[in-house]
Amino acid sequence: MSIGKWRVGRKGGAAEAAASPAGTLASAPASAATFMSLADLWKKKQDNSALRLEVNELKRRVDALDEEWSDYYDRFRRMLAKMAKRAEREQANEVREDAPTEGVREVSGNGLTPSQMQHQARILERRQRLTVRGGE
Repeated sequence: MSIGKWRVGRKGGAAEAAASPAGTLASAPASAATFMSLADLWKKKQDNSALRLEVNELKRRVDALDEEWSDYYDRFRRMLAKMAKRAEREQANEVREDAPTEGVREVSGNGLTPSQMQHQARILERRQRLTVRGGE
């Protein structure tokens, strides 16, 4: 009996061994199938380090995108809050402008009604007299 007639893991003939695809463990001789060469191990280790570098780079990019997205979200939220406050103020101003003004006298530029202006004038005249007389 020769080893070439046997597939790895189960019995089989030469026809079955020949039918297995090239490069698989089943097509390789038993000694090569059970032990990997040091060159193969070294190549796999290098592939893993390259893969790790790529994964780390992708993680860094995702973190940067997450931070950027959070920044834009905060800006957008603040902008919407400002717009809502502005709309609220405009609506409040419209309500005040729509309020009835019947029975209310016009106010002069200093914010006083005519009767208040008369009282203020009397107060100012009295102060003026007191300062002229020497503070009696």
